[in-house]
Amino acid sequence: MVADRVTSNTIDQDALLALKDHIVDDPQDLLTNNWTTATSVCDWVGVTCGFRHHRVRALNLSHMGLSGTIPPHLGNLSFIVFASFYNNRFSGSLPDELAKLRRLKYFSLQKNYFGGEIPSWFGSFTRLRTLSLANNSFTGAIPPSLFRLSELDGLDLSFNDLQGHIPGEIGKLPKLRILYLSHTGLSGSIPSAVFNISSLQQIDATGNMFSGSLPSANVTMSSLRMIDFGFNNLTGSLPSRKIHKDIKNLTALEWLYLGYNKFNDAEMLSSISDLPSLELLNLEKSGLTGPIPSAIGNLTLLRNIGLMDNKLTGTIPPEIGNLVNLEIITLSINRIGGPIPVRLFNISTLRTIEMTGNYLSGHLPSSIGLQLPNLERLIVGGNKLSGPIPVSLSNASELITLELSSNFFFGLIPDTFGDDLRSLRYLNLGGNNFTTNSLSSELSFLTSLTNSKNLREIILSSNPLKGTLPISVGNLSSSLESFVADNCQIKGSIPEGIGNLSNLVHLSLEENDLKGTIPTTIGKLKKLQAIRFSENYLEGSTPV
Repeated sequence: MVADRVTSNTIDQDALLALKDHIVDDPQDLLTNNWTTATSVCDWVGVTCGFRHHRVRALNLSHMGLSGTIPPHLGNLSFIVFASFYNNRFSGSLPDELAKLRRLKYFSLQKNYFGGEIPSWFGSFTRLRTLSLANNSFTGAIPPSLFRLSELDGLDLSFNDLQGHIPGEIGKLPKLRILYLSHTGLSGSIPSAVFNISSLQQIDATGNMFSGSLPSANVTMSSLRMIDFGFNNLTGSLPSRKIHKDIKNLTALEWLYLGYNKFNDAEMLSSISDLPSLELLNLEKSGLTGPIPSAIGNLTLLRNIGLMDNKLTGTIPPEIGNLVNLEIITLSINRIGGPIPVRLFNISTLRTIEMTGNYLSGHLPSSIGLQLPNLERLIVGGNKLSGPIPVSLSNASELITLELSSNFFFGLIPDTFGDDLRSLRYLNLGGNNFTTNSLSSELSFLTSLTNSKNLREIILSSNPLKGTLPISVGNLSSSLESFVADNCQIKGSIPEGIGNLSNLVHLSLEENDLKGTIPTTIGKLKKLQAIRFSENYLEGSTPV
């Protein structure tokens, strides 16, 4: 018995030593120093043996930085059930001898450089539950033999160079929960069999060339949690009036990403309003038309709404205020008019409000900075919004991006504007009717922005500011890369301290009323690539 055990163990040892011989780079010397005959194979790094027969049951070489190829000898690990080469630099094709590993339940080659066609012998791994070949260079079609794997729970072929379509036989995988096919080069229509797998929980097929309509389901898919068919060429409509019951069957769906397709559908959003568990809804640039239905307020678990770059019309329904868990809403580049519902600004979880390029009107609420403590991005440029900047906005201490350009905002920019905006990186107030405090004559709000130590871009162009640049402009963030204040009726001189902005790349003060000498300190700005002072009353040449 002992002799048999030694012989069997030697078979596994020889197989692994052959693998070691095919390693051309072992940057951490993990195999080089550890895989030696001086110790038992069961004590080698990445190796796990069975208790009874001391045969290799698991081989986990994940994250070791190894380069090389897989030798045919590895097919002799006849007791192995778990094999992972995840996140290394292996290359070449897979030897046919691996077809002998019929006890395998988990096999991952993800994040390597393997190539060639996906071997048909994977179909002989009848116990296989997880197969991940993602992030490699496999070519050709999906072999039909994969659909004989009746125990398969997860299949990930993402980020390869495949051809052809999804075979209809995929419906023969009765236990499949996870199906990842993103960025594989697959095309054709999506077979209805995909949505007949009652066990399916996640399907991700984004970034392919799928066309046609989304198929309907013939079974109740109460387990499905994620659908991602973004960045394809899908047309038609989401199953709605004709097979409305199918949408209602998706009671567990949390993630629906269909953006960047060509649906051209006015009913899609109404259908989606029947998905009670939905947390992410993305239909960006998907050809949507018509208004946003008030029923969207039924999706009270929604955290992320992406409807950017469509042809949506009408107004934003006030029922949007029912979405008390909302974190991100992007409605930019549509044809939406009317005011932004006040109730939206009561959702304390909001981090991003992005609505640029619409026909929105009305004011920002005076309490905006107090009710949105988590707000990071407020992007509403290119609308018809008006009114003053709410003083409370300075309390939005998490704000990173503030974009109010090309609207009809007016009034004073508060002197305390930047007092608490310590996270601010991007500020665009251009193309409005903002002014500054006439009592001080300075653009004193710039002094408050010296608290924003991460500020990288300031755009103030085309506002009748009429003030002078404060000396404190030299105390703005050392991270500042762009300062643009063209056509602002700025008077006075350019402070010497502007030369302290060591990372400044773009400085533009055209079409103002500046006088005096151009500061020589500007010559210290070694990263400066664009500088514009034309149409002022300045003396001397630009010292760069």
